Amino acid sequence: MNYYLSSSDHVTGPYEKEELIDSVKYGMVSPDSTICREGSDEWLPITVLTEKKAEIVAGPQTPFTQLQQTRNQPVSVQQQPYRLKSTRTAVLLEIIPGLFMQTFGIGNIYAGNVVTGLILMLTYWALFLLNLFLILFIVGLITLPLTFVAYLVISIISAQKAVDRNAWQTIMSGEIKA
Repeated sequence: MNYYLSSSDHVTGPYEKEELIDSVKYGMVSPDSTICREGSDEWLPITVLTEKKAEIVAGPQTPFTQLQQTRNQPVSVQQQPYRLKSTRTAVLLEIIPGLFMQTFGIGNIYAGNVVTGLILMLTYWALFLLNLFLILFIVGLITLPLTFVAYLVISIISAQKAVDRNAWQTIMSGEIKA
């Protein structure tokens, strides 16, 4: 027997009974939708297709969907709760010291990307000293702000990617990464 489905004042169908039950079970159709048997004018709740209300289950869990769902919630690592590192914290650790102390790379170090953080920090300081020397030739007035902006952007993007990579590795391996 086939049924028509009414969801959000939009009627579609006809569908087979098993197809509608699976759609509710996997959350593709709201359990508040109504159905009408083919050839009938009576609209009933979709839950009448089963003896009990269909239990809604989440779709397949991939590491990516798990990462998106657990961004601000603790995950279980080796049966212990663990909060993933925050992208917001990593970005702020790049912006604030970068603006006030000319120090880039701290957010990358927080995110677990220690080598990149140290490289950003040391190369910026070296280029800063070079640009201070170039100010004597007026060129430094242009290259110093460009270097600052470039390092600010690169360090923020790098810190964001490092947090995601760290979270991905933590979820995939089930082990805490430093």
